[in-house]
Amino acid sequence: HVQRSVMRYYYAFLMCNSFLVVAISGPIFDQIEAIINDPGSIVELLGVSVPKTGNFFILLITFMAIVGIPKDLSLVSSLFLSRLFLMFSKTDFEREEALDPGFPQYGYKFSMNLFVISLAFGYAVVAPLILPFGFLFFAQSFCVWKYLLVYVYRSEFQSHGALMFSGLQLALVSLLVGQLIPLCAFSLKESLASLLCI
Repeated sequence: HVQRSVMRYYYAFLMCNSFLVVAISGPIFDQIEAIINDPGSIVELLGVSVPKTGNFFILLITFMAIVGIPKDLSLVSSLFLSRLFLMFSKTDFEREEALDPGFPQYGYKFSMNLFVISLAFGYAVVAPLILPFGFLFFAQSFCVWKYLLVYVYRSEFQSHGALMFSGLQLALVSLLVGQLIPLCAFSLKESLASLLCI
């Protein structure tokens, strides 16, 4: 239950803090002078500048794929902590515990993957360049985490699919949010033909 709660709350935090705040505040701060001069044009200005935040999210996914996933594979924090604990261990049991990488944090990792799914779904129509970087992230994540789960980490518990059910529910929420971004962008631009296509 703890990992499921971590997954839900951290995903909600990422969606509110990283996704919605960046998607809305970035265009507002870029267009603040135009909004002050003509407050009635805020809807039109947001319709034009919200898709531009896709560049930030493309860079974020690229950074997560190029730096984050190899960091997970290298287990740098476990390496330093195990060497530190190994220096102070006296018995064989303490040495064995010092070299143990521990358990995977499923809630944290699932919520990060769901966040990337939300970004890819949300900006696929508005900024389609995000799709190859999303694919790169998930291809690397699949290879690295398959290796880590099979050969490195040990199992803390058996959830019998309870985490996957919650993860699929949040993936459907991601799909819904992903459909709302283009709908809002096209409605702000008053493009009825595009709205009917979606």
